Amino acid sequence: MFSDKNFFNPDMLLHLPEKFDGMKKLPVELAKRLVFCDPYACAIFQEERMRDIGSAQNFRVVMAREKCSETEARKIADEETFMNTVIYGLGTTGLFIGDQIRRKHLDAKILFVARSDENSNKVKFAKEVIGADYLCAGDLNEEQAAQAIKDYFGAPATAFVGTSGNEIEHRVAFEHGALGCNGIYDSFSLGPKVTFDTMPFGFKNQVILASINFTQKHMEEAIRILSESRFGEVVELIDKDEFISDPIDAYLNKIYSKAAPLKTAVVWNKEFME
Repeated sequence: MFSDKNFFNPDMLLHLPEKFDGMKKLPVELAKRLVFCDPYACAIFQEERMRDIGSAQNFRVVMAREKCSETEARKIADEETFMNTVIYGLGTTGLFIGDQIRRKHLDAKILFVARSDENSNKVKFAKEVIGADYLCAGDLNEEQAAQAIKDYFGAPATAFVGTSGNEIEHRVAFEHGALGCNGIYDSFSLGPKVTFDTMPFGFKNQVILASINFTQKHMEEAIRILSESRFGEVVELIDKDEFISDPIDAYLNKIYSKAAPLKTAVVWNKEFME
């Protein structure tokens, strides 16, 4: 409705990077990437939160182990937080979180866990662009999925990010032990309830955090990163007239069908597009 009436809150309008100064029309390929500004800004905020909490959680362990200063220990703990990272779910949110972790932590092992076929386009994209590995859990029960995660790393995960929207993820992490001692669980799923048994949870010194938020700084950084990214490749367009004529059918049979791309976008006003 806002797009149709051309109504936008001026405080929410941000500039494109300087290299786009003077541009009269927005290239479609650039527009495809920028549809992800909000969730990618969340991913930037999320990586910061995971890093801050992981460092605070584990720097004293590192100090004792390495016989080093607090400053040095916090730097080491920053990296060790993401040493063995599970991202449970392979939608756009999971991809962006993985992308941010890879950009900030080059040596991190990142394992996506989802139900998608190993040869699907989004799995290939995650492997190629993010440098992650993939575990198909479609035919695994919760205990088997947890064991497969531990087998992949050779140890439990140091960080577990829930993005699947499914309650299975917290049971895999806590009940079946995919998340290790001093590990952090980042809840990014909307909907599932996260539960845990206080006895093993307490003795494993684990932390649960949430990070669905961002600031203007994060949004500006998201715009910069996305403008130079390959994320437009996972976006397909649906014709505006087709969408307007029957929005429910478009959602059910095009946007949210099993054959749907990761993201569907509409060019609302071709006058401003190139």
